[in-house]
Amino acid sequence: MTRVKILGIADPAEHRTCDGELGPKVWCWSDNPLSHACYFLSANLPSKTFFPNSTVFTYEAGHFWSPTLILSPSCIVRPTSATDVAKTIKAIQLTNTPFAVRGGGHMLVRGANSIDHGILIVLSNLSRIAISEDRETVQVGPGLRWSDVYNYLLPFDRAVVGGRIGNVGVPGLLLGGGLSFHSYQYGWAMDNVVEYEVVLADGEIVRVGEDAYADLFWALKGGGANFGIVTNFKLRTVPSIKVLAGGVTVGEGDIDLLFQSLAQFISRNKDPLVHILPQALTPDPRQKSVTLTFFYDSPSNATPASVVSATPEGLHSSFSVTWEAYLAALPELYAAVPAKALVSVAVYWQPIMRLWMEASKATNPVGNALGLDPDKGDYLAWAVVVMWNNTAYDEVVMAWADDTTVKMNDAAKEAGVYDGFKYIGDAAEFNDVFGGYGCESREKLLHISRKYDPDRLFQALMPGGFKIGL
Repeated sequence: MTRVKILGIADPAEHRTCDGELGPKVWCWSDNPLSHACYFLSANLPSKTFFPNSTVFTYEAGHFWSPTLILSPSCIVRPTSATDVAKTIKAIQLTNTPFAVRGGGHMLVRGANSIDHGILIVLSNLSRIAISEDRETVQVGPGLRWSDVYNYLLPFDRAVVGGRIGNVGVPGLLLGGGLSFHSYQYGWAMDNVVEYEVVLADGEIVRVGEDAYADLFWALKGGGANFGIVTNFKLRTVPSIKVLAGGVTVGEGDIDLLFQSLAQFISRNKDPLVHILPQALTPDPRQKSVTLTFFYDSPSNATPASVVSATPEGLHSSFSVTWEAYLAALPELYAAVPAKALVSVAVYWQPIMRLWMEASKATNPVGNALGLDPDKGDYLAWAVVVMWNNTAYDEVVMAWADDTTVKMNDAAKEAGVYDGFKYIGDAAEFNDVFGGYGCESREKLLHISRKYDPDRLFQALMPGGFKIGL
């Protein structure tokens, strides 16, 4: 049992001192570093540190996109400033305590945004947002979700290159890439970050931009949470007055024709205003359909694109082989999990065209860490997403999703259309995300990580998520 006395109430001659730069002295009877850290933070951030059975703890510990992501931290810190984050990091470093950081809590990898028996830093209260006088940039806190940002900018007829789902958190998407409806015009969401405020592993607060900490500026564009805790993003805004959006669904008999048309569109489209998102929904063995969501960044009523019957073989094959591998795996899921427990079973494809990659380079000449090469042609990423309502099937469903992803990858390899790139926002826990960026990018990320985090705090003490390596 840990007991703590604050401000020298305990006799310093009898007990060792937990002393540091964070605030008042804390006299400790425990050698448990986790208890030491939680109570140390409670002494120095008393209104921002929470323990089990408190209302705030209960809310924040369970505030995730999926119940499968909920873990059991020992205490939660909810900072309201970069200085609070810096104090927390210094306490973690001082006590060598495991921790996790949560922004929106949407990342699907268990342990990426919470922790068992460690400190959970939640960024919920870092929610400042402010547009510049010229309306060209906006300051966005990591506690916000994309719906918050879009709603704030709406009266200004501005938008940002951000997430396509409103309840997704800001920080994870911006640090991993960022699929956006505007990506064919402006590249990835991360390409549109012009400055970061970051708390480094030693607790230093720095502003990172193209001309200050330029190497870190590059690494934060796709390197994930391996370099520090971002406490503010300065984003470029874009004009947005009216858009067109809609969708079409085709049944099983027309799916291959749709894949042919999609392949043709992806390879030939030159219109950066259009964005498409194909997704296959398979709620039960008898129902197979593909829905195509359209977005067009214009108030005109012109059709976003036209397609012809000729088919680029590689892209058509990419759609077809992954679809067939997915379908072949479905009976196993349906046999193991009753239909009433399955809310949604789907596969999403994300075309990443040359147009997208060219826009990325034009918007962000510094480049990013993803390692995508427009000279290799168009890319097609995919993700298997299952929603279910009974925790009894957690292990079965997650194992099936992982196994099906492997089978889809194997099918792509056999067809000769596989590429090692994995988008971090949709990657499975077993994926080698940074290996998929290519050797050059991975080594550069590792070098930068070691430069700014020589003691490897974000690699060794923050165990969740995708790691660069020691």
